[in-house]
Amino acid sequence: MNAYSNMSAPPRSTIHVTVKPVGEHVLVKLPDHSNSICSKLCSMKRDSDRASWLKRFVDEHRPELDAVVRPMGFVVPIKAGASDFPPFRSLPVVQELFLALSLLGRMSGGIYIPRREITYSSSLFECYAFPAKLLTPGGMQ
Repeated sequence: MNAYSNMSAPPRSTIHVTVKPVGEHVLVKLPDHSNSICSKLCSMKRDSDRASWLKRFVDEHRPELDAVVRPMGFVVPIKAGASDFPPFRSLPVVQELFLALSLLGRMSGGIYIPRREITYSSSLFECYAFPAKLLTPGGMQ
């Protein structure tokens, strides 16, 4: 007899993983104004055109982008709608264009990297929940 002799029966136990956020969160997405970056980027056909336009925009507005809060350390924000996170519709939304662009443009695979250059990626069109304490001057790490 070996250890696998009783493996024909279905398991009796189940595992449920629940991830709960620590503290308040804020939704970060590009503003939905008609003259926003999002509408300009969406109107372009190729990713190379979008990337070059965004690079020019970032170069022109570098002082404004460098002046916004940039939380230090790697942050793994929660993609809105991707989990059973608290109701997203009740969370405050960042309405500041430069803050949203600064955060979303530095995302890489769902991770915010503060020292990364702002680049074009699909993250610009997503909505992420960041810890609120990281986005306020008194709560920066």
